Amino acid sequence: MSKPIPVVPGRAAIYTRISKDTEGEKVGVARQLADCIALAESSNLDVVATFSDNDIGASTRSTKARPQFEDMLDRAQRGEFTHLLAYSNSRLTRRPREVEDLIHLSERYGVRIRTVVSGDDDLSTADGRMVARIKGNVDAAEAERTGERVSAAARHRLANGGWIGGVPPFGYKREDKGLIPNPDEVALVEEATRRLLDLDESLYSIVKSWVQRGTVTRVSKTKPNGTTWRHSALRAALTNQALIGLNSAGVPAWDPIIDVDTFERLKDKLIDPRRVAMNPDGRKSAKYALGGGLVVCGWCGKPLSAIARNVGDRKEVKLVCRSFLNGSDEDNHTTGFDGRSTNRVKIDHDGLLEYAFERAFEHLNDSAYWEDQKRKRADAGSDTAKHRDTRKAKEFERERVLTQHRVGAISDVRLVADLAIVDAELAAINQKIDTSSGGPSARDVWAGRESKLKAWAKWQPGEQRLFLSMLIDKIEVGNWPRGIPTTTLPKKNETTDQFKLRRSTAARDALKKRVTIHPLDDLRSE
Repeated sequence: MSKPIPVVPGRAAIYTRISKDTEGEKVGVARQLADCIALAESSNLDVVATFSDNDIGASTRSTKARPQFEDMLDRAQRGEFTHLLAYSNSRLTRRPREVEDLIHLSERYGVRIRTVVSGDDDLSTADGRMVARIKGNVDAAEAERTGERVSAAARHRLANGGWIGGVPPFGYKREDKGLIPNPDEVALVEEATRRLLDLDESLYSIVKSWVQRGTVTRVSKTKPNGTTWRHSALRAALTNQALIGLNSAGVPAWDPIIDVDTFERLKDKLIDPRRVAMNPDGRKSAKYALGGGLVVCGWCGKPLSAIARNVGDRKEVKLVCRSFLNGSDEDNHTTGFDGRSTNRVKIDHDGLLEYAFERAFEHLNDSAYWEDQKRKRADAGSDTAKHRDTRKAKEFERERVLTQHRVGAISDVRLVADLAIVDAELAAINQKIDTSSGGPSARDVWAGRESKLKAWAKWQPGEQRLFLSMLIDKIEVGNWPRGIPTTTLPKKNETTDQFKLRRSTAARDALKKRVTIHPLDDLRSE
């Protein structure tokens, strides 16, 4: 049993947390707070701050940020309180890594940690730290076992045509632990389907008319008035297999809203890759510089997607492999009944962007490489005539498509799709003609513009992406390398500057090992 820590009058902070596990349902935040206040009064401590993370797990499997926990650690390091009170150790954390953070808080800043039901571990002694670590590992194991039981039960329900909970897909509502059609939303699905397939309208026109008449998305507790429809939200709703009665495992689970043939026609129209907007460099439009397909997963080769979230007062952007958006890939990302896949990499967007620009500048300054490219350009000059003949053929094909549309042989939708294909082919041929004719290389374009290059961080994301695309074919990201810890903690007697330098060095070493940048040959191959 832990030895009681002598009570020393001082300032205390209280931390409470509730998650969706069994214990969290039994001990609510209000009850935790009341018990901690009683502990503070009996210990002659003045409560100067309270922190609470509601409905957030603290296990090793939880992916949610705990902003109040992070704020508490920061304010403790600033000396705002001398004691930290919690209902139990598991309310503070179930992660062994965070146990080390609490030990560091005690050793370096003298903060004492007390709990209502878990006892008081004297973190100033080796035995006390050992006991705290044992408790942390026990809590972590229990949380992981709970997670395994929940996942197994979810997989069983999915495999047997059940629903595992969460937000019902659009078109449905909850009833008796299952889903039934929602008449109001079904009406919207049917209207959008009819206008798309029978009237050949666009998503944009449908959304615009809904906004004008005041039709909003689903009303919820967090959005009591709903939100304005966007075409991306409508596309996601209409291409969700839930509409044909299938759960996330592809098993029939509830009554369908539309038939399979109609659903396939919707997917053909809404997920046709020829309808995806492209930038001048031929990549998909994206909000962030490294989006749009420039960065790919080292396991499956498919594009990483940018995922943004607010962390405190700043926005954190990660690039994540979301292979399920690009179709199944069982060879590289085995998918279970719960819909989760393996080997999906994740990397910080801004850190990778800075590294990519450093490598791009190195490539731009590689004189030997560019001299070799000039020699290759001269050798390719003989192909110019062949490329021009190909361009004439494509221009004739484009005129033929326009003529077919004028005489009514093809629809407006078919015209747009066919022209997009021909125009893309013409752009590629023109690029080859420019290259073989001695057009300016990337090095020539940026010669003498050092001041502009130095200000790259202030460019718009599209400008950054276009510059990188002139020099880089793709950026391949693998898993975090073995031997480099994912978390860097301060060492005893280490200054803040020394810690930051060691942490940035470790991050840079990891980047070099997990990221492969493939340069783009100035002379495009045929």
